[in-house]
Amino acid sequence: MKRLVHVALATAFFAGSIGALAGSASAQTTTTPTAPTVIYIPAGPPAAQTDTRSNPPGANYTWIPGYYRWDEPSQQYQWVAGHYIVTPTHGGTVWVPGHWAQDSQGWYWVAGHWRNSQ
Repeated sequence: MKRLVHVALATAFFAGSIGALAGSASAQTTTTPTAPTVIYIPAGPPAAQTDTRSNPPGANYTWIPGYYRWDEPSQQYQWVAGHYIVTPTHGGTVWVPGHWAQDSQGWYWVAGHWRNSQ
């Protein structure tokens, strides 16, 4: 059965996926004028793949670990490989990786974000 969600999803992380497709499950998205796009997935993601971390391209880069994203058209999880991004210049921030969480309605994505380390 398809389910609706009321948990925020950062769609920016879902752009540009690569890698293997795994599992299938049905999901439904909804958009309202007062809430961001949200989604519940009945089945959780596969176990994370192991990314090979290369040396950063510079001193001001932070590693973002790989993760599974939900691909609505194929109704499957897709692996997004880990990669480096430029660390914010204002300093004092750490990257909190995104992750999948589960509640009574199913699985939902909690977006990664920068957090003040102080």
